[in-house]
Amino acid sequence: MEDKKKKIVKEAKREGLKLLPPHINKSKLGFSIEEDGLRIGFQDVKGIGPIAAKNLLEGQPYKSY
Repeated sequence: MEDKKKKIVKEAKREGLKLLPPHINKSKLGFSIEEDGLRIGFQDVKGIGPIAAKNLLEGQPYKSY
């Protein structure tokens, strides 16, 4: 799975897309394309498991951290 993620990031950079950090209200489960780049998803953050990632997504939008 790590190889697949590395390929996605490498291809995005090759295409000139900026790699955007995870965002509590903008991130999805996996990578997502936005106007200004490729957003890292919750499941791609070390320490966040699939259940926590799904819970974060279901709670969007958040008003504060």
